[in-house]
Amino acid sequence: MKVLIFDPSGCEKVPPCFFTKNAINGRQRKEESFDISSNYAKVANISSSSCSPSESSGGSTSSEEHEAHSVPSYILPRGTSLTNVQNKKLEEKVQAICSEIPIYVCVMKKTNISGEHQHMRFSGEYSEAYLLFREKMLMLHCHGKSWEVMCRSQVPSGQCKFQKLCKGWKRFACDNNLQVGDLCLFELLETKKYTMNVHIVRGK
Repeated sequence: MKVLIFDPSGCEKVPPCFFTKNAINGRQRKEESFDISSNYAKVANISSSSCSPSESSGGSTSSEEHEAHSVPSYILPRGTSLTNVQNKKLEEKVQAICSEIPIYVCVMKKTNISGEHQHMRFSGEYSEAYLLFREKMLMLHCHGKSWEVMCRSQVPSGQCKFQKLCKGWKRFACDNNLQVGDLCLFELLETKKYTMNVHIVRGK
């Protein structure tokens, strides 16, 4: 049964519970909206976080952190194509290394591991950003051993300048049994000048 209540002027009176219910529903809608936006913020923080655990805790990020996130984790020479298996292995290895300086990745070719003039070339992009010298002896660390390898600047006619590992590279390639299709990941160390850790991902 519906009961209507009128005031002395003859106007219908609306029970206060009607407003209370609407007010509660309104608050619920606002709270639901707030929860969705806060969850979205959490997802954004997780997806944009780097390997540093402190950055995944949320909160605002500085401009320096934003710039750090925009730096690629690794650099491949132009025209390099990887198989799905190589891509997966590369991503896993790069995550495990967690270097602040982009890792240079090179797929071994015949020119890298055979012939009299074996060498390994860094792209112009990587050379101009991280190998700012004309000629230096680099220390390459791999599997607990070290090799001294000459890194020399090259400027071919009509091309960009790049750095090339030459003297000593043949010994490094031989001692580590490098094969065509192997991935070499060059990790430039911040703590030791002119020093690189070389991580090898076998092609087969």
